[in-house]
Amino acid sequence: AFEAIVKGVDIPEATVPESFKVLVRELNSLCLSIEPKGAVVVPETEEAAPIAQAKELAEAAGAVVVPTEELLSPAGPMEIEQHE
Repeated sequence: AFEAIVKGVDIPEATVPESFKVLVRELNSLCLSIEPKGAVVVPETEEAAPIAQAKELAEAAGAVVVPTEELLSPAGPMEIEQHE
């Protein structure tokens, strides 16, 4: 607001910072339903659409996940031995 006053332009409307939006998404992922009052919440189907579209494009391009020993192993990523 100070910068707008100094420059002589209209003061922009206050918006919710992106960090708060990230916090809300993280809390929702932990099954803590957080909906800020007066906020417009984007349904999850709209956010999931790009992922589905990316999968379709990958299939159309012939992208294939090749199973490797590391992917098939029950050991976690930290338990895999590195060979030098």
